[in-house]
Amino acid sequence: MTLLEYFILILASVAFGFDTELRTYTKIVGLELSATKTGTGYQDAITPREWNVIFVSSIAVSLTIIIIAFIYGSVGTGFVCIAIAYFGPIVTRMIITPAGKETILKDFILRYLFASMNRRYKKYKKQNDNAKADAMNGLIQKFKKKYK
Repeated sequence: MTLLEYFILILASVAFGFDTELRTYTKIVGLELSATKTGTGYQDAITPREWNVIFVSSIAVSLTIIIIAFIYGSVGTGFVCIAIAYFGPIVTRMIITPAGKETILKDFILRYLFASMNRRYKKYKKQNDNAKADAMNGLIQKFKKKYK
């Protein structure tokens, strides 16, 4: 294993921690916008689709490097890579959301969610999907009342 591979694995684990934090806060927002306070609320409706790229990419890169470490390195190197992939997201989330405090990414996430919801609304209007456009507009109005 080279230092570059370790560096890429650390970046992938940080990206996974970042993604986990985005999804966690999006769930909180989704529940606050929802009438029900159980489950995920409107999380699925407001989560930007592009966040899936972060999730899938970070997992794929991490698994690839771990497999390479076991095949071309040693069992010890493989387990070091597993530890990096496991603890990297934990440390990242501890930095992003200090214990007992709100995430430092709150403003970024809220702006991004709002922009994403507006893009979806415009896309639905363009596709003449009025039912989805009206539903998204309702969520946008709730979002504005709660967060703007």
